[in-house]
Amino acid sequence: MPDKEYNIEDDSSYLYASAVLKAREAEFVDKFKLERMTAVESVEDFLKILSETSYSKYLNLIDREKNLDEVIIQNNREAVLFLKDNLKPKDYWALDLLMYEENIHNYKLLLK
Repeated sequence: MPDKEYNIEDDSSYLYASAVLKAREAEFVDKFKLERMTAVESVEDFLKILSETSYSKYLNLIDREKNLDEVIIQNNREAVLFLKDNLKPKDYWALDLLMYEENIHNYKLLLK
């Protein structure tokens, strides 16, 4: 028998976050839509297919040059906020892992 007292709250928090993340996985662009997006001949056709996905809520963030940076930033922001709300402080290191590539990019900009 383990010395540490078992705390079911640890499991329920983890199970809730896992279920939400699994549901969000289903919102990602599926292989069929990705293939359609890569085969388009115009930005308008790409945006039409994108509007059929969960990313449709971000269409207003795409700027005149059809830049997707703001879409990616907003999506990352929502992921970080979700994790901050559902992780225990001792597990916040996972946020650094999720944002690793973005952090490296920011450091490179600062060094320049």
